[in-house]
Amino acid sequence: MVNSEVLLTDLKKLLGQLEGDLRERADDVPTLGESLRSAYQRAKQAERTAQSFETWREEYPNSVALLSGRARATTTLRQINSQMNPFRFIVYSE
Repeated sequence: MVNSEVLLTDLKKLLGQLEGDLRERADDVPTLGESLRSAYQRAKQAERTAQSFETWREEYPNSVALLSGRARATTTLRQINSQMNPFRFIVYSE
């Protein structure tokens, strides 16, 4: 059985590590840096940001563009959990 509180705590720790890794890799891996700069330029041209690239890059993991990915991951986890125990979400009434 999946303990959602423990899972949430673990995922928050992992998110912090991933954000730090993204910042480090953006400088080390040319293709990732170019991809982030390209996304920044598109956001700047569409007037979705007025921040400098460095500030924008720090906040990028929490941006709206990544929230959809997080939502898909959450939905997938819920589906997997419900498949393991399909009766968990059924409310019985008299």
